[in-house]
Amino acid sequence: MVAMNSWIIDNDILQNVQSGIRTVENTTWGSAIVENRIQNNGADGITDGAGFNLIHNNDIRNNHNSGVHEHAGIGYAGIIKNVLAHNLKNGVNLNTNGSIVRNSVIQNNKRTGIRIQGNVNTVEQNKISNNRHYGILLTMQAECTRRRPHFT
Repeated sequence: MVAMNSWIIDNDILQNVQSGIRTVENTTWGSAIVENRIQNNGADGITDGAGFNLIHNNDIRNNHNSGVHEHAGIGYAGIIKNVLAHNLKNGVNLNTNGSIVRNSVIQNNKRTGIRIQGNVNTVEQNKISNNRHYGILLTMQAECTRRRPHFT
């Protein structure tokens, strides 16, 4: 069964034993998670293992792992205009390539605001403050491409 192109809009997703929302590998891509309150869940607020999903304008806080955990799925995610606060690990954990985190408030998480373990991710125009360890952490898995200067 494939649950592609689904919309999850304006829900209270609270106090679940595992993640508030979980997308599974290549069967749930192309979905939108919009304007939800995802709080106090036993694992991540959102665990996205699929890719090509939009996570927009959600209030994601007080979850026992990360607010959003992007696993290396079949594609990237757009994490745009969310509040990710007071999570027990990271606000956002990017273990994927090509994702974008934009216009979000990421604060007061117990570890790191944004933890990047993939490549070619974009982080722009966010307010990242008061996280216990780092605002943004690039791990050893996050390879950087360095271009040699070309002189003519």
